[in-house]
Amino acid sequence: MVEAIKVGCESDLSRNQLLQFIFDAIALYPAAVADPNKICTRCNKDIVTTFFTFINNNDLALQILKSLEINDDILNKIKSSIAIFIYVYIK
Repeated sequence: MVEAIKVGCESDLSRNQLLQFIFDAIALYPAAVADPNKICTRCNKDIVTTFFTFINNNDLALQILKSLEINDDILNKIKSSIAIFIYVYIK
């Protein structure tokens, strides 16, 4: 799955360092450093949900992200990736 996202989003990842950082954190951190069952908790899922709710309801946050070339399409890809990751580890 990580490889499919990496290939599918290659142009976005190569153009945007922030997006690359987020991808690396999602793709590499849990597998390399910690037990996914300790990382992917309900609490962490709630934190991610709160973060995206904040962004979606905050025009200034959206403007800042867009100035960093993170548009709605990229945000939706990030949300989908996180949702898939959480689904895999929180059942």
